[in-house]
Amino acid sequence: VEDARVAIRNVRRDAMAQVKELAQEKMISEDDERRGEQEIQDITDKYIGRAEAVGKEKEEDVLEV
Repeated sequence: VEDARVAIRNVRRDAMAQVKELAQEKMISEDDERRGEQEIQDITDKYIGRAEAVGKEKEEDVLEV
């Protein structure tokens, strides 16, 4: 689960960097930059939650045996 969280955060970091780069090049507005960062964070939270849920499910399966 920790490896999944790290991988998800790495993808978030790369996506945030791309959004910042677009904003610096004036290809998107500051509002679009903030909106994009918020969407990226929401997606990150969603998938980290899924990874943790799968981890808990596996842990319960292992403890049953």
